[in-house]
Amino acid sequence: MWLRIATILEPWYEQIAQEARGSAVLHADETGCRVNGQTWWLWCFANGQVCYYMIDRSRGSPALVKFFADADRQPNGCCATATSCSRSWIILTCLLTTTLQNG
Repeated sequence: MWLRIATILEPWYEQIAQEARGSAVLHADETGCRVNGQTWWLWCFANGQVCYYMIDRSRGSPALVKFFADADRQPNGCCATATSCSRSWIILTCLLTTTLQNG
């Protein structure tokens, strides 16, 4: 039953991901959760229109690289001020930018 539901919802899930990746402004956050006794990370990527969730083993840049892997464009800079972005988003954006630039 769950597989059928996943199959039905997958195109919608991917559409939300594409909309999030293409957003001019995107907020990201993660929180730990236990999966079969191990800590995994529930990532949330959100803007004013969509909210996309992704579960990943990584809390760091590998998860961000995976999320943006299919994006038409990659982030190309850090947030300019702490008033326009939360401190954690500035750190995430800088981390992702550095990771993508350095391969």
